Amino acid sequence: MSIRHSRSEHFVPSMPSSPSTYSGSYEKHSFNLARTDSAQRSGSGRSSLSLPPVPFQLTSHERLLLARQNLGSPHAIVHAVRYPLAELPTRGFLEVRVSDLQFRLPRLNVCVAGPTSPQPRFENGAPWAAKEIVQEGVFAPNPHNDLDTEMATVLQTQEESFASQDFDHAPMFRVTLLTSPDCEYGYFVACFNHVMVDGRGALRLVHLLTAHGVNLPIEAFEKPARLDDTLDLKPDARYLAPIVFREIIVPKLPKPLQKKWKAKDPWPGERIGSHPTDAPASLSFVRVSLEVVEGCKRAAKARGVRTFHPVLKMAYMAALWRVFGPGSTSTGNSLRLVALSSRDERRTRSGHSAITGCYITNPEYYTKVSGEQKFWSVTRTLANWMCDRGVFTGRYNNGLLYEIPDGLTPMDPNYDPAQPTGWEQYVAGRAAAAAPFRNSIGLHNLGMATLPQGAEDHAWSQTASPYAPVWNINILSHEGGLRLSAVYRDGSAVTKAQTDALLHILQVVLERIAFDESDTTIERLTA
Repeated sequence: MSIRHSRSEHFVPSMPSSPSTYSGSYEKHSFNLARTDSAQRSGSGRSSLSLPPVPFQLTSHERLLLARQNLGSPHAIVHAVRYPLAELPTRGFLEVRVSDLQFRLPRLNVCVAGPTSPQPRFENGAPWAAKEIVQEGVFAPNPHNDLDTEMATVLQTQEESFASQDFDHAPMFRVTLLTSPDCEYGYFVACFNHVMVDGRGALRLVHLLTAHGVNLPIEAFEKPARLDDTLDLKPDARYLAPIVFREIIVPKLPKPLQKKWKAKDPWPGERIGSHPTDAPASLSFVRVSLEVVEGCKRAAKARGVRTFHPVLKMAYMAALWRVFGPGSTSTGNSLRLVALSSRDERRTRSGHSAITGCYITNPEYYTKVSGEQKFWSVTRTLANWMCDRGVFTGRYNNGLLYEIPDGLTPMDPNYDPAQPTGWEQYVAGRAAAAAPFRNSIGLHNLGMATLPQGAEDHAWSQTASPYAPVWNINILSHEGGLRLSAVYRDGSAVTKAQTDALLHILQVVLERIAFDESDTTIERLTA
């Protein structure tokens, strides 16, 4: 029997065997789902079940994402999985699975109460009708049979469609099956609102949505602990000193001295074509073979770098230097960069949710890249920083967000309802500044995962937010190799042509790292 037929309306969700995680019978579970469906068939998207509100505060990272959403730019995470048609999950299978997961993970139904108030809260919402979440559509095959370009188109169009919704009245996640009359394959696409879940959590949800069976304990809505309540996010003096100097002391200096220090802003600084809010979103996509990835890992271990992530991050910065560095700054052959990463801090032993919620911190690596640097020397420095100071820097970045002022109130004559709190005022003001980008790049690596059973390929992306780094680089590795999508605002700090050229150099750099045993300079490596 094919997987297509086994994933049918007759799928029976596997229930947790432990009585501590599920106290009822399967019949009780079936009744709950049937009751939800019956209520939902009355017309509304959500069930009419009455749920007592269980409010809890957003973390600083979730609050920042909500501010972007309030400014008209919801931040979406999107995964696309390509299947042969015979293996593509059916709508019936997915509707049952969506209902089951909403029962096991009530935070999938979370809603934000008072989203434009100074103190927004998460509250438990009733389950959504599965038909509101599971959609079907048609994709246009690439005329040149270029599956990478096709994957990029699927990721971008689905992200834009999902992010255009009003999330005060729409589910925080959506599943879409895309087929084409001319193709023997189709796409499973899952989109998530980042306010509800982070990158690793979204990846786990993709596997839960497509797996043949699920043995997942029921997680009470009020049970998971927040990241901000389980980590020390309070910045230390070493972290605060340069920020105080840059943000408080420098603006009070005489104009000539201010200009001197502003010239040291990291790339791109004020060198932009337009503000990111005025530039269209774009996405570029590349793949790297598994052979090259494994070769890079071997080369890294031979040179004292234990993981692939710092190699990939340094390779991207080297390619960035080649495209934008020489002659583009007053510092000559070097380029000042700030590279952000997403660090997974999710720990179930600390009471965190196993799937939902945002449990990431964002370390920022300040560095200067120049052609004469030895690649492996600077990569080891980066790797050591990531395992030491970078851990605390990421946490302090999250903690510093709590210092954003409350802003104007509705009683103030200068109050702008489009920027209802200090968070929106801060985010919008940053994007409108002469130097709108805080970070040169953001690298978000989900690591090595297995392809869902029966799948041919899998990639992910996210919103090309005008309030994010110049590029957000979204990486996933699996049996087929590495898949990388780069999202950005075309024509702001970079163009699509420049990004495509940079990604080509990145591929060349990784191939040279994988198969060349010499420790060469960034100049030679990127030539």
